[in-house]
Amino acid sequence: MTPQEAWSGRKPSVDNFKVFGCIAYAHILDKQGHSDPITYDEAVKVKKWREAMDNEIKSIEKNHTWELTNLPKGKKTNGVKWLDVKSAFLHGNLQEEVYIDQPPAYEKKGEKEKVYRLKKALYGLKQAPRAWYSCIDAQFTKLGFYKCPFEHTLYVKTEG
Repeated sequence: MTPQEAWSGRKPSVDNFKVFGCIAYAHILDKQGHSDPITYDEAVKVKKWREAMDNEIKSIEKNHTWELTNLPKGKKTNGVKWLDVKSAFLHGNLQEEVYIDQPPAYEKKGEKEKVYRLKKALYGLKQAPRAWYSCIDAQFTKLGFYKCPFEHTLYVKTEG
């Protein structure tokens, strides 16, 4: 959440374009003068965005990224944002328990009170970089690389 959102209670728009720290919000228009939707309610009205959401849900389910479950007592859910599931972060297995609400219009019939427990990281999730790093670290180690003692994201492999 940006300071502008906290102060105003709404997302920044072109009308109040501001820069806070290193984060800037801008609406980029296509050749027809349209911008990408900001909210689900805007996106669901456009066929290409509905199709993109359908494809995203199919990809998430195909990759066994989540499982439908009851929210454990004392746990909270993260809100749902439409994310690019074709990212590298999708394949990182989560060590933490992370629950998200069922996406609007994709709630399972008869199970609206249930939530999804993420088994794999989604892009944009704060745990995603750690999950991805753990995955790649294990793969590099398996292939015989070792971490540089001075730069832990640098892997080295020597022959012989």
